[in-house]
Amino acid sequence: MLFLFKALLGVATIGGGVVLPVAMSQSGTDTGTKTLQEHARESGKALGETVNRLVGSLVELRRKEQAKSQENGNFSAVFKDLQDKGCQLIQNPAGSKDDFHALYACKKNKKDKSQKTSFYYLGSRDSVKVMGRDALKEITTATYKSDGQLMFALKDSNQQISISVVADNEGGWSYFNNVNLSDKCQIETRMLGGEDLRCELVDKNNSRSFFYNFSIF
Repeated sequence: MLFLFKALLGVATIGGGVVLPVAMSQSGTDTGTKTLQEHARESGKALGETVNRLVGSLVELRRKEQAKSQENGNFSAVFKDLQDKGCQLIQNPAGSKDDFHALYACKKNKKDKSQKTSFYYLGSRDSVKVMGRDALKEITTATYKSDGQLMFALKDSNQQISISVVADNEGGWSYFNNVNLSDKCQIETRMLGGEDLRCELVDKNNSRSFFYNFSIF
């Protein structure tokens, strides 16, 4: 019983009862401590990665929200500009099915016959998203091509844009040959209501001029 008690206390006896301390092994305790430290490091690393992913997701969400807000602002600015100019979409069955990549005729006071009508081209939806009001460009002249394309010269630029129209070599568009739109075309109100685009054109022999009304509003 005495020996068992000493062993439990971590001591041993030798010779004439001299008591010596016995060094107890700590390997089990060290291994447990090391495992806990590794687990803590791994948990901290995993937590850090989770936090980084969360922060990255929040940053990306914020970026998308800002981009969407910018896009909405661009659309609002363009259509407000069209409204302020008194613009109307020129309906074109062969062209775009929405308000983009389209032509607009603009006149603030339609009752004032001395006020000229101005004409604008609005770019594609994607261009409006990015450029905003810069996607709205004033156009000056129009020329019809036999393949059903109208070519428009942009004001203050050497660029041209083309829009498809109904191909008709005998129709009204076919008489557009470098026609200055603001000089030759005006928005006019019909006596019974509604509006037309009335253009002064020249026949294909350049021998006489005539007026052609487009019902395109």
